Amino acid sequence: MAVFAYRCVSTKDQTTENQQSEIERAGYNVDFWFSDEGVSGKMSASQRPQFGRVLGQICDRIWQSSQRPPRCFESGRRR
Repeated sequence: MAVFAYRCVSTKDQTTENQQSEIERAGYNVDFWFSDEGVSGKMSASQRPQFGRVLGQICDRIWQSSQRPPRCFESGRRR
Protein backbone atom coordinates (compact mmCIF):
# COMPACT_ATOMS: atom_id res chain seq x y z
CA MET A 1 0.00 0.00 0.00
CA ALA A 2 1.33 3.43 -0.93
CA VAL A 3 1.70 6.08 1.76
CA PHE A 4 0.95 9.71 0.88
CA ALA A 5 1.89 12.80 2.90
CA TYR A 6 0.70 16.37 2.49
CA ARG A 7 2.66 19.25 4.04
CA CYS A 8 1.41 22.82 4.21
CA VAL A 9 3.07 25.92 5.64
CA SER A 10 1.88 29.49 5.60
CA THR A 11 4.71 31.47 7.21
CA LYS A 12 8.46 31.83 6.70
CA ASP A 13 8.98 30.47 10.22
CA GLN A 14 7.50 27.12 9.21
CA THR A 15 9.12 24.64 6.84
CA THR A 16 7.91 21.57 5.04
CA GLU A 17 11.24 19.96 5.96
CA ASN A 18 10.31 20.17 9.65
CA GLN A 19 6.96 18.58 8.94
CA GLN A 20 8.64 15.85 6.89
CA SER A 21 11.06 15.13 9.74
CA GLU A 22 8.17 14.81 12.19
CA ILE A 23 6.28 12.46 9.88
CA GLU A 24 9.36 10.29 9.39
CA ARG A 25 10.16 10.35 13.11
CA ALA A 26 6.63 9.06 13.75
CA GLY A 27 7.60 5.98 11.75
CA TYR A 28 5.89 6.61 8.43
CA ASN A 29 7.69 5.47 5.29
CA VAL A 30 6.19 7.89 2.75
CA ASP A 31 6.11 7.03 -0.94
CA PHE A 32 4.61 10.30 -2.24
CA TRP A 33 5.18 13.78 -0.79
CA PHE A 34 3.05 16.82 -1.62
CA SER A 35 3.61 20.36 -0.33
CA ASP A 36 1.90 23.73 -0.45
CA GLU A 37 4.03 26.61 0.83
CA GLY A 38 2.78 30.09 1.58
CA VAL A 39 -0.82 28.93 1.72
CA SER A 40 -2.98 30.35 4.49
CA GLY A 41 -4.55 27.90 6.90
CA LYS A 42 -7.79 29.77 6.30
CA MET A 43 -7.79 28.67 2.65
CA SER A 44 -10.04 25.68 2.06
CA ALA A 45 -8.41 22.43 1.03
CA SER A 46 -10.13 22.59 -2.35
CA GLN A 47 -8.18 25.78 -3.13
CA ARG A 48 -4.78 24.27 -2.32
CA PRO A 49 -3.13 23.02 -5.54
CA GLN A 50 -1.05 20.22 -4.05
CA PHE A 51 -3.89 19.02 -1.83
CA GLY A 52 -5.92 18.53 -4.98
CA ARG A 53 -3.02 16.61 -6.54
CA VAL A 54 -2.67 14.26 -3.58
CA LEU A 55 -6.41 13.50 -3.64
CA GLY A 56 -6.21 12.88 -7.39
CA GLN A 57 -3.30 10.46 -6.93
CA ILE A 58 -5.15 8.58 -4.19
CA CYS A 59 -8.27 8.31 -6.36
CA ASP A 60 -6.19 7.11 -9.31
CA ARG A 61 -4.61 4.39 -7.17
CA ILE A 62 -7.98 3.26 -5.84
CA TRP A 63 -9.34 3.19 -9.39
CA GLN A 64 -6.39 1.08 -10.60
CA SER A 65 -6.66 -1.44 -7.78
CA SER A 66 -10.41 -1.99 -7.65
CA GLN A 67 -13.21 -3.24 -9.81
CA ARG A 68 -15.34 -0.22 -8.94
CA PRO A 69 -14.59 3.48 -9.31
CA PRO A 70 -14.04 5.30 -6.02
CA ARG A 71 -16.48 7.96 -4.84
CA CYS A 72 -14.13 10.67 -6.11
CA PHE A 73 -15.13 9.57 -9.60
CA GLU A 74 -18.71 10.17 -10.64
CA SER A 75 -20.12 9.55 -14.08
CA GLY A 76 -16.66 8.80 -15.42
CA ARG A 77 -15.11 12.08 -14.35
CA ARG A 78 -12.99 13.07 -11.39
CA ARG A 79 -14.53 15.49 -8.91
